[in-house]
Amino acid sequence: MTSELMAKSGDRVVTMKKLDISFAMRVACDHLSYRSLIEEIEGDLERVRRAETTSTEGLLRLLESFYSQVRAHFALEEKGGLFEVYREHDSGLRQQATVMLAQHRDFLERMRRILEVASHIDRPDGPEFEQCARELGELFRALREHELVEDTLLDRLVEQDIRHGS
Repeated sequence: MTSELMAKSGDRVVTMKKLDISFAMRVACDHLSYRSLIEEIEGDLERVRRAETTSTEGLLRLLESFYSQVRAHFALEEKGGLFEVYREHDSGLRQQATVMLAQHRDFLERMRRILEVASHIDRPDGPEFEQCARELGELFRALREHELVEDTLLDRLVEQDIRHGS
């Protein structure tokens, strides 16, 4: 999902990985897709809270789907070479990439714990449900922030590649 870019550095030629534009587009489309699913889950949470339903089955299905989608998205980014490209750029970008990669593990673990708790909630009321909803809201905020940073980095990489004659 990446290609090589030759750059002259002093008297030597340095080969840097560059981002494949179609790969960047796929990552960006994934972001839009799971942002949409986040909104659907938030809507379902609100319906449950307003007692429009007495079951958490629909919410649990959405959460399972979301977990699968995010897990596949993170694997795409990691196996597709996105972080390798980040690491070959300036130290600020490398540092952000390291933080974002660690966030992937954290987000998946948090989502797994939320799913575990949600699977044992029979009724959409009570402290367990509210705690689960709070943790989910915190996770969604963190994911949105993560993806915003990542979108900015992707834009920056694509712009650099275009400027340097991709």
